[in-house]
Amino acid sequence: MRFLKYWDKAGIYALTVVAALFCWALLGDSFISSYNMLNVLMQICLIVIGGVGITFVITGGLCDMSIGSIYTMASIVSGIALTKLEIGVAGAVGLSLLMGVICGVLNGLLVAKAKIPAFIATLATMLAFKGASYLISGGKDILFLTYEDFKQISAGSLAGIPNPVWIMLILLIAGYLVYKYTRFGVYVRAQGSSIAVSEMAGISTLRVTVLCYVCSAIFAVLGGLISASRTLIGTSTAGSTYSIECICAVVLGGTSMSGGKGNIIGMFFAALLLGFMKNALNMLNLPFYYQYIVTGIILVFALVMGSLRELLMEKSL
Repeated sequence: MRFLKYWDKAGIYALTVVAALFCWALLGDSFISSYNMLNVLMQICLIVIGGVGITFVITGGLCDMSIGSIYTMASIVSGIALTKLEIGVAGAVGLSLLMGVICGVLNGLLVAKAKIPAFIATLATMLAFKGASYLISGGKDILFLTYEDFKQISAGSLAGIPNPVWIMLILLIAGYLVYKYTRFGVYVRAQGSSIAVSEMAGISTLRVTVLCYVCSAIFAVLGGLISASRTLIGTSTAGSTYSIECICAVVLGGTSMSGGKGNIIGMFFAALLLGFMKNALNMLNLPFYYQYIVTGIILVFALVMGSLRELLMEKSL
C-alpha cells in the first residue's frame, strides 16, 4: 500500500533515473554524451507531442485509437499539398491542421452525439482514416525531396538544439499550462471523474469531448508533419505503432485510464524512459523487435500499477 502511494507520487521519475543510471553503467560515458542525449530527445519528441493530446483525451474519460492514422494522413496531405497543389509549406501545414480538426470533430461527435463507445468509435475511424490515406495517395508513397523549406521543420536548429526538440518543449509546456490552469483543463478533469456530475454542474460534455479529440488530432498532425519533414516522404505505412506508443507513455506517466487524473510531466518522463531503453538497445546492436518486447513489458507494468492504484483509491474512499 505504501509503495503504491510512493509510486503514484514519484514512481515514474525514480524509474526513469534508475533506467538512465543502468544504461550509463552498461554503456559507459557514450550514453550520457550531449550528442546521445539530443538523439534520445529527437527519438521521443513525436511520442511526447502525441502524448500531450492523448493525456487530455484519457483524462476526460475517453480513448483515441485513431491518432496513428491521423499522423499518417498528415504526411500524405502535406505531400499532396506541396507536390500537386503547390501551395507552399505554410499551405501544407495549414491544410494538414484543417484535416486534423475535421478528424477530431468527427471523433468527438461520434462519441458525444452518437453515443458510440470511445474505443469502438475511434477504432472505426482509425480504419477509415487509414483507408483514406491509401485512397488519396493512390497507394503510393509521395516524394517531396526537393522541398528544403519543409525539411527545415526537422533539420533546422536553434542554439544547437534541433527544432523538433524545441517544438516538443513548447507544446509540452503549453499543454501543461492549459491542463493545470485553464477552465478547459478543469472541465476535462471533471468530466473524467463523472460525466453525470459534470452535466449537472452545467458543463457541456459535448463541447469538452469534441475539444479533447480536436486537441488530440492536432497534436498527432504536428507529429506527422515533423516525421514527414525528416524523411520528405508521405507514406501510408507511417504511424503504425504511434497510438500504442503515445498511450503507453501517457499511462506509464500516471494518467488514470478511468479518467479524472492526468500527468503531462509524468508522461514526458515515461517517454524519456522508453527513449532510454530503445537507445540502449540500439547501441547494443540488438534487433529492432526487442524494442517492441521491452515496450510491451513496460506497458503491462504501467497498466498493473494503474489498476492497483485505482483499487487503492477505491478502498480509501
